[in-house]
Amino acid sequence: MKKLFLVSIFLISVFISNPIMACTAFVSADGDTVLVGNNEDWLKKYPIELKFEQSENGKYGRVYIIYNNLTQAGINTQGFMFDFFATPFSSPEVTLSKDKEEFKGKLMNKVLEECATVEQALQLIIKYNLGFLKKYNAQIFIVDKTGDSAIIEGDNVLRKKGKYQVVTNFHQSKVKDEDKPCEFYRLGCDRYKTAINMLEDHQNIFVDGFRKILHATSQDGLLAETLYSYIYDMQKGLIYIYYLHNFEDVATINLNDELKKGNHSYDLSSLFVKK
Repeated sequence: MKKLFLVSIFLISVFISNPIMACTAFVSADGDTVLVGNNEDWLKKYPIELKFEQSENGKYGRVYIIYNNLTQAGINTQGFMFDFFATPFSSPEVTLSKDKEEFKGKLMNKVLEECATVEQALQLIIKYNLGFLKKYNAQIFIVDKTGDSAIIEGDNVLRKKGKYQVVTNFHQSKVKDEDKPCEFYRLGCDRYKTAINMLEDHQNIFVDGFRKILHATSQDGLLAETLYSYIYDMQKGLIYIYYLHNFEDVATINLNDELKKGNHSYDLSSLFVKK
């Protein structure tokens, strides 16, 4: 009993130390349809801000998703997006960039302002020191509207192969092929397997299918709860948002229409009527 208690305290302390602890995302492309699905999971319900910034001075229009005053994700008008994922039980290798310049500011904000494709983003990111990924035990998922995507672990960059790509909370490059997808962090492993299996079963890419995958990989337990989820139609610029793992209630945002209102922000929860 004492051992179980100590293990529980350890796991909770890890969650508290990392605000992007348990998340699941996936992209799949089929002809002209490219969708991204994402669950953001955490223990505490901090305010979730949607911050819209119009195009100016050559920068693309964009929306940031900000949780607990930290930018978790961003989407721009060119059909490019990024999202951060924690890797709590293994530190990334970042030795290749240790002698490079550290970006002064938020690197991924600059990427969202200037990049339309995964290739452009990678060319910009590799110019800088990626030590912040090691500091925060994080990795970055990037996707563009062609269906191209990549997971930036640090020195290792995993490009999408085939129809889809899935990311949770472990370094896929550190898992032997014969052991994939499992690692010590079993929660991330199990969500990864669930998403992979469901993507394999779906021959066509559609929003309701992605909603079902998000539901299947969502969390409502002791260590984490799915606070918000989204499905992003990369070609149409539509964002389908779900709140507190309620996948029967959806708010739809047209990014271009929203940006016509000017620079503004609001709490994500305001999109959902309290019952």
